[in-house]
Amino acid sequence: MSVAKKVVFDSLYLEGNVRTTECKKIMEMVESFRRNGFKDNHPLVVSTHDARYLVLCGNRRTEALQWLCDNDPAAFTRVLPDNKVSCIVHKNLTEEEEVLLRIDHSSDEDRVALDEWSLYLAVQQLVKVGFDTQENIAEKLGVFIKSGKNAGKPNRSWVQPRVNLARLPAFVADELRKRNSDKKSTALRWEHVPQLFKVWNEEFADHPDSPGPQFKELWDSFVNPKTADTSMHGPKPLSVSDAKRRAQSASSHTLRNVLLTVTGQGKGPDFATLDQRMVAAETASIVLGWIEGYLGDEDYGQLLNDAKAFAAMKKEEVTN
Repeated sequence: MSVAKKVVFDSLYLEGNVRTTECKKIMEMVESFRRNGFKDNHPLVVSTHDARYLVLCGNRRTEALQWLCDNDPAAFTRVLPDNKVSCIVHKNLTEEEEVLLRIDHSSDEDRVALDEWSLYLAVQQLVKVGFDTQENIAEKLGVFIKSGKNAGKPNRSWVQPRVNLARLPAFVADELRKRNSDKKSTALRWEHVPQLFKVWNEEFADHPDSPGPQFKELWDSFVNPKTADTSMHGPKPLSVSDAKRRAQSASSHTLRNVLLTVTGQGKGPDFATLDQRMVAAETASIVLGWIEGYLGDEDYGQLLNDAKAFAAMKKEEVTN
């Protein structure tokens, strides 16, 4: 269900944008707003989350408006005199539906093309919500073969290493991203990814939360080449291989262990231990619901922000 309406700017928030800093070009959008204002016939696309709105399409415009709000209040008031922005508001979207809207960067929606790493982030989000086939992902992103006898078909060979990377540990993507701005800053290349994934996949059941010995050896050979040793149609039953793939792209450690345990893979916790962990998580969720009801949306939101800031501080202390 979706409706067109004006939304208070302060109720918008950003999360999961696939654009890298290099291809946002926020200041160009700021200057466009200063000259032309905000076009009501080109609304943002948002999803309701309690009393707030997650921006799915229009992240650049939202960031540019926020820049004006913070740095040029007079111009911001000219652009949004009533502090409201035109939006297409969607309610009750699933995570998959939000991802599909977020990665839509057709020429009608956004005139600045995504760079290579932004396209990878889009692939990553599709994998997370269950798009497993290379063909489906290529079609969703509009990545097709441009020439030859297969011209016009989904470019599966382009998608494959990016799907593999989405299932690898985050540090692999962190290293490869360096090539987006400076290709000489890392020896890791896209063609290394399928080999890394093959070894990671083979060792994953026994090492679901950290690289196995063969992966470490291969990783070192790619990242340090000078010193390295050179020698969807409806529900279907979850297969062992499907469980492993889903576990590799899961954000939750508990879900990873559940998928591996119920399919008889790896050396994870037994059912009783998993059950205790899940009961504890469910109890914590219920308590948070009570706290939210007691405090109200505004105070509860502030409590969460304070908790996130505290967690980030503690993480930095551990790192340092």
